[in-house]
Amino acid sequence: MFRVNDPVSKRQAKILGYLEGDDQFIAVLLAAADFERTIRRAIIALGKTPTAVLAQQLGRRGSSKPGAQVVRRLYRSSLDEYGRAWNNEVLKSIGDKASLFGGIIKAKQNLEAAYNLRHELIHGDRGVVSRDYAAKQVQVFLEATAAIDAFAKQNGADLTKRLKVRRKAWA
Repeated sequence: MFRVNDPVSKRQAKILGYLEGDDQFIAVLLAAADFERTIRRAIIALGKTPTAVLAQQLGRRGSSKPGAQVVRRLYRSSLDEYGRAWNNEVLKSIGDKASLFGGIIKAKQNLEAAYNLRHELIHGDRGVVSRDYAAKQVQVFLEATAAIDAFAKQNGADLTKRLKVRRKAWA
């Protein structure tokens, strides 16, 4: 659907296109997926933990090599866990100006409502969503995604480019 190097504007235009037809369900899910992709890449790009370790903590599978150590998943995909990962990685490396909720994302409660809709759709608790309600929640996701992307760029991380690899320091 999206390529890593697709700019925010291109991804958002494609998502909004689904609201034009009868595909508001898809628009909500794509907006949520794009938000999660963006926040995960920003945490990895702006954090201090070695890239491979942090990626595994955020949910990538461990190495498939026999005998390789698998780092347990520390953060789950929820707003609270993304916030915790952000605080542990980005706040520590950039400082107070990097506050995720209340700073970069102004209204956490709006994002929580959008995220709850995502959960209801994914888990089958809701089978239908009105175009107006979906559009409102999609807009919340798009604004949060754009804000995170802009913050990352201001701090030297282009989330559409290959992320710099931080390796574990050898003793």
